[in-house]
Order: sequence, then structure tokens, then C-alpha cells
Amino acid sequence: MEVMNKILSESDAKNKRLEFPARNLSAFPMPDGQNSVEFVAFDLQEHQWRLKVSIRNEGRYAKPWLKGEWDDYVHQKGLKKGDKVILTVQEEENGERIYLIALHKSKHEAGLMLSVTGKEKLSFGGVRSSLWLCNELSQNTICVCLEEGKS
Repeated sequence: MEVMNKILSESDAKNKRLEFPARNLSAFPMPDGQNSVEFVAFDLQEHQWRLKVSIRNEGRYAKPWLKGEWDDYVHQKGLKKGDKVILTVQEEENGERIYLIALHKSKHEAGLMLSVTGKEKLSFGGVRSSLWLCNELSQNTICVCLEEGKS
């Protein structure tokens, strides 16, 4: 399930936190009386990013934001205003939630999803006129780039 799909603002890329719509907050169950929850998201390289969703203690609106290792993610991936971040969650049969984080660079690099469960899974990432199709099988990932006008 897609939790968030956001084109980064200047603030998201530079201020050590990512603000996102309150409607996406249900993907991050918070214990009663708490205003934050920590979780781990996996990227394409299976790197774990320790992230934290927080909301305001007071006020009319929750106004959630993402912190934790968000700033490290931004710097390592070279994210800038206009790039897109996609966060998804998979709920396993045992109730465990697996969060995946992907990116789409606004000019050239594709963000791809990775199955961390070991099951075969197709993944997509779009870049302007290109579409990347990846299939992870066991230890091997096969990717094909389809460009507009070619088959």
C-alpha cells in the first residue's frame, strides 16, 4: 500500500524533515498518548533507514513530519527540490509492517521498489520518458529500461 508519494519542496530537502499530509498518518499506528512512532524503511540496496513520524502535541491539525535519518537519506541519495519520494508499507501475514522507500530523481535516476520478503515481486520506477521494470528473484535483480517509442 502506498503511504506517501511526494514531490520534495525546498524545505523537505534542506530542513532535516519531510512534511506530509495528515491523511497518510493512519499508516503509522501511534501508541495512545504518544505523538511519535519510530520505524525502519528499506531502500533498493536493502539499507535500513531509521525514521520517525511525529505530530504536534497541540493545535487543531496533526501536521505530521518525518525525521530520524531523513536528513542522512536526503544527503546520501542527493535529493533536491522536485525529486519524488515514495513510501509504501506491506503488511505481512504475521502482522509485521515492512516499509519500503524509493525515489524518483526529477531529471535522470529511477527509484525502484525492492521486495524484502524474498518473494518474487515486480517493481516499477518512472523517469520522464523511460520506464524501469525490475524483477527480483532470490539474490538476482534483473532490470530492463523501456524508453518511449521503443519496444
